[in-house]
Amino acid sequence: MWFCEGICGTLSNILLIIAVILALHYVYLLSNRNYWINRGVFSPNSGALFGNLPGQVNGKRHIMYELDELYKKYKSSHAYIGIFNFRSPRFLVFDPEVAKDILVKYFKNFQGTELYGKIDEKSDPLLGGHMFVHIGEKWKNTRQSISPAFTNLRIKATHPIYVNVYEKMKNFIKNEGTKKNFSGFDAKDLCARFTLSVVSNSIYNVDPKVFDGSESEILARAQSFLTPSKKFMIFSILYSIYPFLTKYFKMTFTQPGSEKFFLNLMMDSMRQREASGIKNLDYLEYLIGLKHRKEIDDLGIASHGASFLIETLRCHNPGSYLARLCTDPITLNLPKEKKVHFIPGDVVYIPVQSIFKDPEYFNNPLKFSPERFAPENGGVKAFMDRGVFFPFGLGPRICIGNRFALAQGKFGIAALIRDFEVSLNPKTVEDSEIHPQAIIVGVTNCFLEFKEI
Repeated sequence: MWFCEGICGTLSNILLIIAVILALHYVYLLSNRNYWINRGVFSPNSGALFGNLPGQVNGKRHIMYELDELYKKYKSSHAYIGIFNFRSPRFLVFDPEVAKDILVKYFKNFQGTELYGKIDEKSDPLLGGHMFVHIGEKWKNTRQSISPAFTNLRIKATHPIYVNVYEKMKNFIKNEGTKKNFSGFDAKDLCARFTLSVVSNSIYNVDPKVFDGSESEILARAQSFLTPSKKFMIFSILYSIYPFLTKYFKMTFTQPGSEKFFLNLMMDSMRQREASGIKNLDYLEYLIGLKHRKEIDDLGIASHGASFLIETLRCHNPGSYLARLCTDPITLNLPKEKKVHFIPGDVVYIPVQSIFKDPEYFNNPLKFSPERFAPENGGVKAFMDRGVFFPFGLGPRICIGNRFALAQGKFGIAALIRDFEVSLNPKTVEDSEIHPQAIIVGVTNCFLEFKEI
């Protein structure tokens, strides 16, 4: 009898301890809920556990849809609102002018991205060494060193590479289209192959052989590089609940093996170029010069080379939102004579996809209509000046390779429509859902057919 009573007593104590821990944790999650209200910022009710963005946890919805839902619900009545990602407060901006001011006018106070302080060169040398996660002088010095690699002269010098890659893609399309099991070209895959081939030839002076029918290790590694590690996903959640963990643990975004692969690829390319004695006006030559002048180390060069793997658009921007971290305190004068004080650590969300698809700013926004950017309509600048179009970002942190990306994209599209009649394959799925864990979003389930002209 005494044995059973002892066991029951122990179990009761354990259950009581668990209940107390859970109750304290629940109180902890709720303790920050007045963060925005205390600053005079409207904050809609949110779940105690997940905040206003529950889809990130249960894996059912991409954050793009969650932000868009908030945008459509509150944009007409508020220029901005305060939300929570788990327990972490986020300032969600709807007004384009406010967004533009944060990205440009007050850049000095909002220098960081959301990853600043969460990833470093020890935990993730490939991404941690990139200017994307840096602020201050380190960011400024690296950007100043890399920027000259993207002059118009160097971009023009890569034109022969575009031509060579396109000819290979053209033959690939013609050959694949005649096969018995052909069922349309995956648009995303085809674009990735073209882009990767241009980048690989431009940066690494290596043909990734993505159009010869064999498995390409560079293509596989590039796709892996753009897929976050499980550790990254877990720590992203933990940081949102327990922000203090960033002081003790750092995330790793890149998959195991990517760092070594891209570092070796870059070093081999540089050694071969130097051994050949060939001098070209290309990116590889410029990076070699940076290394000799000791403006950047081997890992930094590998990091920037790998980062060339992304492109952007309006309808399908790969970044569903922009995040800016407050690095210096500031009180902003906002619409309706409101003043909001920001302190270091506050994060601002700008829902890029929602703004780009807002019918208030773009007539018939879901329609592909290049003429909306025609010079007689004010061109792209008219939309950028209003703060409603910034596919490569805006302000000092605007994508450093935007002109390079536009040049290869324009060439590829122009060459394709010159040589082929392009149509949708019947198995294309309209409005297909973005994968909940996707970091780089884009068109999915879009299949094309090409008829040679």
